[in-house]
Amino acid sequence: MRGRISEGVLVLVLVASVPAGSGTAFAWDTGPLPQSGNEPATPVENPFDKAREAATTLAFTGTVDVDWDGAGGRHSDHLRVQAAGGSLEVRGESTLMAESEGARMVRRPGGKWDLLWSGPEVSPVRPALGEKYEVATVAPPEPVTVASRPTEIVEIRQAGTVRERLFVDAANGLLLKREQLDGRGHATRVVAFSSIDLEPDTSPPPSPPRLTDESPDRLKSVSAPAALPGGYRRLDAYREDDTVHVLYSDGLYDLSVFRQRGALDDGDLPASGTRVRIGSGRGWVYGWPGGQVLVWEAGHSVFSLVSEAPTEDLVAVARALPTDGGGSVVDRMRRVCHNLLEPLSP
Repeated sequence: MRGRISEGVLVLVLVASVPAGSGTAFAWDTGPLPQSGNEPATPVENPFDKAREAATTLAFTGTVDVDWDGAGGRHSDHLRVQAAGGSLEVRGESTLMAESEGARMVRRPGGKWDLLWSGPEVSPVRPALGEKYEVATVAPPEPVTVASRPTEIVEIRQAGTVRERLFVDAANGLLLKREQLDGRGHATRVVAFSSIDLEPDTSPPPSPPRLTDESPDRLKSVSAPAALPGGYRRLDAYREDDTVHVLYSDGLYDLSVFRQRGALDDGDLPASGTRVRIGSGRGWVYGWPGGQVLVWEAGHSVFSLVSEAPTEDLVAVARALPTDGGGSVVDRMRRVCHNLLEPLSP
């Protein structure tokens, strides 16, 4: 997965996708915000529901800034978006497109279109956001605008710590900005509109020809843990050729588990990773625009976790996964790990 494609996926999450996604981080000048725990807070329903509805009914064009902490420090990029009729197009080095029926497509350099995702026949039901997190609106000392639009601010908290801060268009519910924060209140990822024009007469982006189907098949059953530490529950499993991908969620973050038989070659990994202890072995964590990648070897397999969840969640999950070489998640091809980590290389 090329870096720009990954950033495009974040934009889909911001304006058109399911709650699982990520923001990115940089010093955004929104004026002072109240400190968590001191401001008036009002419990609210899942803010992503209204945002998703707005994204599928509004027509707009705009520019989205993506910023994140990664290898070598802070990174940023800018993408153009167009939405109408329930379809969304993200233009950058590659072009991504999302359609209302669930299709996700990418146009590679040279003009070739690939179908990355055709949409499951039945959408997986995620845990309720309120099972693990507190969701509340906050009242800043002064009104906050994003892309010149007045916003309402929603915080998603866990045990008193703010995990996400959302800036929602006060007029229509569209999610204009999403910050992901670490335990110290530092924004590690932010995805936000820097400009947006609501244009009711905008035509839907044209559907591209689906020349190559790269989408996985949904599995009816899989041998994998039904639940993982941190409140992550198994949602679904997919197969692409001989590759199996098991998807989990805690209601806010999705977590993908991949497994391949074999040994981990340190030479395949970028040098920018942070080492962590997984059982009696070691793993490597990498930050990227879409969140975190954790790779490690256990038993006779190489595991990889991909999620926008905090690093401590990934490490806890990794330490709890079966490591006996059995069939909980099987045969992830080495090229997948390579493609995920390629944008992280210096």
